[in-house]
Amino acid sequence: MSIAGRAAVVHGAGAPFEITDVVVGDPGPGQVRVRLVATGLCHSDLALKEAGAPFPMPGILGHGEPASSSPSAAT
Repeated sequence: MSIAGRAAVVHGAGAPFEITDVVVGDPGPGQVRVRLVATGLCHSDLALKEAGAPFPMPGILGHGEPASSSPSAAT
């Protein structure tokens, strides 16, 4: 089931972050979905925003803190 949320999206190098409604699709094979309880941006995210990221833009930067995980989630 897809879920809706909000994200800090950057559309290209040097562009400002835009807080945007996003829809996250179902996990694919070998993927898991985690419930985030907190997110944030660090200096490396800001550097990627200014210089460009090594992935196609627009992109969602930041780090999340999962609510919980299981040992098998990493396999």
